[in-house]
This record gives sequence, C-alpha cells and structure tokens, in this order.
Amino acid sequence: MRICQIGVGQWGKKHARVLSELKSEDLFDELLFYDINKDLGKSISSIYDGTLVDDIENLDVDLVDIVVPANLHYEVAKPFIERGIKVLIEKPFTDKLQHATDLIDISSQPETSIMVGHIFRFHQGVLKTRELINSGVIGPVKKMDIRRMAFGVPRKDNGVIFSLAIHDLDLFTYFLNEESPKSIQALASVINGPTEDHAFIKVEFDNAIGLAEESWSSFVPKKVRSCSIQGELGELSLNFAKPNEVILNEKYIANGLVDNGEFRYIIPFEEPLKSELTHFIETSKKNEKYYVGPEIGIRGVKLCLSALEAAKTQTIVKF
Repeated sequence: MRICQIGVGQWGKKHARVLSELKSEDLFDELLFYDINKDLGKSISSIYDGTLVDDIENLDVDLVDIVVPANLHYEVAKPFIERGIKVLIEKPFTDKLQHATDLIDISSQPETSIMVGHIFRFHQGVLKTRELINSGVIGPVKKMDIRRMAFGVPRKDNGVIFSLAIHDLDLFTYFLNEESPKSIQALASVINGPTEDHAFIKVEFDNAIGLAEESWSSFVPKKVRSCSIQGELGELSLNFAKPNEVILNEKYIANGLVDNGEFRYIIPFEEPLKSELTHFIETSKKNEKYYVGPEIGIRGVKLCLSALEAAKTQTIVKF
C-alpha cells in the first residue's frame, strides 16, 4: 500500500511523524510526500524516511492524506476522489458548503472513500466522557462549556471559528448524540487580525446549551484547553491536553447543595492523531465506512458558517 501526504507545514509535520511510525510498524509499504515548498518537502522526506514527489496530477497511490490550508482542500481532493482514491482531509472538510457538497456528490461511495480529520473523535478523554454521559452518571446534560485560549499569531486563511470552534461545535452534537442544534448565537472580534481571533458562541439544543470561547488573543500562562459537561447529578471535566484523564464531580442541587466528592478516571494513553491515522489506513484496507465520514465533515462546515453568519449579522441562526 502506498500513501502520499500532501502538505507538510505546521500540522503536516505531525502527520508525517505519525505516518513514519506507522510505516515502521508495517501498517503500509511506501510513504510519499508532496509540498508546494520543495525545500520543506525535501527536509521532511529526509527526516521521516519518505519519498518526495514533484507532481501529484497522475500520482499512483492507494491513499492520500491532505494537510493543506482549508481553502485548498477542494481543489486538492477533487482529482483523487474522481479517480476513486481514498482521501483523509484535515478539518475543516472545506471552507465552502458547496465545495463540501460537490466532493460528496463526486464520489460514488463517499462514506468509504472520504474521511475528515476531526481528531477529537479519537481523543481518549472525549471518548470516555461520552461513555460516561451515556451511562447516566451525571444525569441529563444541561450545559457544556469549552474554552480554547492562547496568545499567538492569527492564521491568515481562516479565524478561530473554522480553526478552533469547529472542534467544539462538533463535540456538542457528539456528546448529546444530536444531529443538529436548534440555534447558534455568536460574537466575534478581530483584535490582532486579519481574521477573527476571539469568539464567543452559544449553541442551543432542546434540553441543553453549549458555550464555547475561542481565542488567539488572550494572555494566559499556557494554552487553555478545558471542557466541562454539567448534568443534573454532577459534572464531567477534562483537559484536552491530557487525553488520559476525566474528572467526575458529583455535585448538584437537590433541595440544597449536595457534594459527594471528586473521582478521577485514568485512561491508557493513546495519541489521538495516531489513532486517527491508524483508523484511516485500516478502515481503507477493509473498504468499510469511516468513523468520521463526510456527513460529519459537512455538518461541521454548516455549523461554522452559521456561527460566522450569527456573528456578522448579530442574529440568532436557527436550524
């Protein structure tokens, strides 16, 4: 099996490292790299024992891992999908709804040929949290609160909504087993530009709300990656930077405040990106449906576009 990774920039370097590990574990046979920056491509190919290719137009491969800026996803993925080559497209699926729809329509079997890189669907802490929610340990969910805060250079291709909030908008639906929220409200600011680098988002479901704050313009000692899920019987919390731990606080209000203490669930560590890429390769070999297919990818695009619209128009966007 031959795999080509297209794009070896900041996040692409992480993909390259993991793919190199998986190749050394004999999960596939040959690793190719392509990047518009030839010097960078040559360097990554040398570090991770891959072969640099100069052209991808008629590339003879089994799988393609696309890790380029979102505005290029459509044009890079389209020719491979047309040829029946299976692709993993990093989130967001695309930055335009029509492009996402077109890619799905092009494929005769999109659920077994297109995977979208929503990495938190492979995060052990997230998976454990969803398991605990489904078990009823905190009762019906009332509120979900996620914060991703840091201080850094804003991206030029898209802002915090498509870069960060897309994870949380997806997780809100994932934790609740819901296809879609009722509505989205949002506030977004351009502080250090050129795209929105701070946003507040409220997502309303039938019986719960999701609150997200995303920022590249907050002075914090280190990145904040926090998540809490409040139910009628307690709260689950996790730090996305620690995939192997979930905390349960059995604190709730029932004729007064009840506090039964704190419990920690320690989970065997698995790197989310390695789990994601392993799933892509192994599921592709079996020609089975991906865990994170294009239907999840296009929903993420719709939710992000709705949040951007809500922020721009200062209205509630309903579904």
